[in-house]
Amino acid sequence: MRRFLLVLFVVSLASPSLAAAPDPRRDALLDQVDGIPTNRAALERQLPDAQHALIQAATDETSTMYRRLRAIAFLSFYPDDTTLATLDGLLKSTVVDVRAAAVYALGRTTWVETKGNQKVADRVADIAERDPSADVREHAVRALRWVDEPAAATRLERLATTRPELAPLAQDTLARRARRLAR
Repeated sequence: MRRFLLVLFVVSLASPSLAAAPDPRRDALLDQVDGIPTNRAALERQLPDAQHALIQAATDETSTMYRRLRAIAFLSFYPDDTTLATLDGLLKSTVVDVRAAAVYALGRTTWVETKGNQKVADRVADIAERDPSADVREHAVRALRWVDEPAAATRLERLATTRPELAPLAQDTLARRARRLAR
């Protein structure tokens, strides 16, 4: 029994959500309503170690949902393997709001990257078709607006014709995507 408790204690220390120290700068940034950063440079002026701090907040199950969702949204400023792995992990969450935010941020990362990413486009489209939550599926459809890969438009067209519950949203997203790409 003592060994079990010792192992449990050691595991709890290794858990990122339990081991992460409070970060007042990060929390103040995520809690603010006005003056939010609109790009990576502005974010890093306020929080120099932003990506690491955002990943901690996004994955911290003890943090407020507001902070987690804001952190997930800001992660779209970092279109790299670390962020993609974090978002992929968050897509496995049992919390619907976390999955919805993660899939939308995943779509946004491809827009920030500007070169597109076929794998990410397919992943977002698959979530739009298969996630058990209607809210997550709708966020995935909206995320396809930001994916510049031609496959995103093809998948949206398919959703508009094969998924009646998503058809109006898919059609609206196609129109918004076309306007964005025409600029």
